Amino acid sequence: MIAQNKALSLECYACEGIEDEYMFYYNGELHPLLSGHPDIQKAWKTWDEIIFFWEKVPKNDILQSAEHLHKADKEEMFSEDSLEVAVNCQAQPDLISVKNSGAEEMEERKQGIECGQNTGDDDLKDPVRDMSMQEWLERQQCNKDVIAVFDALYCQTVAAAPRQMGLFESAREENAWNYGSGNYRLADSYSQLVEHLLNKCTKVDKRLCWQVKEIDWTGDIAHNTDEKQDKFNPGEKVCLKNQHGEMLTAKYVIITVPLTILQDGDISFIPSLPANKKSAIDTIRMGGALKIVCRFKSQFWPDSLNLIYSVRGFVSQIWMYSRDSADSDDDKCHLVAGFQTAEPAEEKIELSGQEVLDGFLEHLDEIFRTDLNPHPATDSFMDYVYYHWSKHPFIRGGYSSPTAHAYGLRDELARPVDDRLFFAGEATSVTACATVHTAMETGFRAAREVCNLSAERVHTE
Repeated sequence: MIAQNKALSLECYACEGIEDEYMFYYNGELHPLLSGHPDIQKAWKTWDEIIFFWEKVPKNDILQSAEHLHKADKEEMFSEDSLEVAVNCQAQPDLISVKNSGAEEMEERKQGIECGQNTGDDDLKDPVRDMSMQEWLERQQCNKDVIAVFDALYCQTVAAAPRQMGLFESAREENAWNYGSGNYRLADSYSQLVEHLLNKCTKVDKRLCWQVKEIDWTGDIAHNTDEKQDKFNPGEKVCLKNQHGEMLTAKYVIITVPLTILQDGDISFIPSLPANKKSAIDTIRMGGALKIVCRFKSQFWPDSLNLIYSVRGFVSQIWMYSRDSADSDDDKCHLVAGFQTAEPAEEKIELSGQEVLDGFLEHLDEIFRTDLNPHPATDSFMDYVYYHWSKHPFIRGGYSSPTAHAYGLRDELARPVDDRLFFAGEATSVTACATVHTAMETGFRAAREVCNLSAERVHTE
């Protein structure tokens, strides 16, 4: 909770400089992001070692570990250009954009790691292999408290428990991020983006409530069609069947459903997808996620505080912001969002919205209470919205995560099949999964693949 005596009231945050924008709530107290608490320092140090992991690992060792990759993929992934990108370390903004502001401290950390100062480099003398983040943390001599801090800071952001996360995939994603350090939110929600895209596609035939249940990419459906339809659907066509048995045919199909839909077998493929594709689908994890957003009559948190990593809290991350109210030019809209993923979120799937609200308000009261106001969140509460994405019938989770023993499988997930089936969506991103902008990038990539292939066929005909 916030210190209750006046000498340590809100003014104390200012002395922390930019660090007070992000804080930890740990063992009943708020701590600066770069706190001197040994558990927090150890968690940061371990994360740094993941970022700089590639610099300490021989290229051949990683090649041998990526046994499931095609030879061409290995050569491309570990080309000199790729390795140069891999060591150009940049932090993901969702984890901590403020970290870039502490450039000097970051450089000191990097130098310490490069000099081998207590980095656990002895582990790297053994043959390098992928492992779960839980095993990696234990090898770094992290106790359960440090792991809990690391979980709130990092694992919850990428939507995986430490025992599910993979060392290789985590290191790859940390070094593949090349989008800068800013966090951005569309002022009028993502609905304006959807509207923009719809306006650009006014001539496209859009089918709503048309759930694809079967994709037949054999090209041979003569056995169950009449002569007229057979002429309409020559051998190279792909046939799609919906939940009502209605059919469409196309030369190319771009599949963008969430990973969970493929994992649960909602879509039957005839013939079955290649073994490497099925392995990628089955191995990469996509865990649960929930979010609750509350509106309050007044702001009970410091102006500069934007995010709290709540270690072992009712929710794992708390985001707060105020904006001009749509109802009045003079009023402010004070919002606090609670976010949680992976196993802690999945444990709440059966809770009602009211139960989640009660737990969230109680947690906020615990963090921000004072002697004068023991229930600041509850007393100021106005209304809320809550959603658990695991309950959505066509999503069933949050987003994909850097999974143990899945190194290189995103390349396989994104690979076209027989130049007729193409794949897009955040899980197919080889730079940064779990984000809107990279999901869109995969859509552009798949569209280019189709256009390029179509152009090649026109040129050869």
